[in-house]
Amino acid sequence: MHSTLHNQKNTTPLLPVWDEALIAVTLGDHSFLLHDGRLARQAASCLVVPETGDRAIVLASQNGDYFIVHILLRNRAESAELSIPYSEEILIKQARIGLQASDKIELRALHDLEITAATGSLSFNARNLFSTIQDNLVQSTRNVVSKTEHCLMEVKQLFKINSKQALITAEDDVKIDAERISIG
Repeated sequence: MHSTLHNQKNTTPLLPVWDEALIAVTLGDHSFLLHDGRLARQAASCLVVPETGDRAIVLASQNGDYFIVHILLRNRAESAELSIPYSEEILIKQARIGLQASDKIELRALHDLEITAATGSLSFNARNLFSTIQDNLVQSTRNVVSKTEHCLMEVKQLFKINSKQALITAEDDVKIDAERISIG
């Protein structure tokens, strides 16, 4: 599997040396044991995280380090993890970016998740929309327009509306039911 180029004047191989190898063991911290016993690290340009059993291109650098630079073949292709080793953040800059999945897209963060459309619109289109908020929901806007067939709201303690003007209009009935009703 080794392919080595030799200098015509010297029998020492010209470095770097490219080679094909199988990933034998995932060691963690972007390090891997190859099938022939060499230790290799994932190169920063290899965005697909290597897995055990992958066939990869390995680069031997001049200082004796080995780097996995490309994943050629994966036995099981159910999923692939993308990661840039030794980087805290990935930033993708482009005029347009599209993510498409035929089944599901998940966005997860242990701490914060921010979505900003600074001068445009943010649109959600779904059959159902569920939201669960543990502490506070704070909304600040100029106008709220809601159109719905039914609106059900349950408040356990206090429901308060403050406004300069408030209108409740019903075509048939308005019902207010309470132990005590105070008007004025």
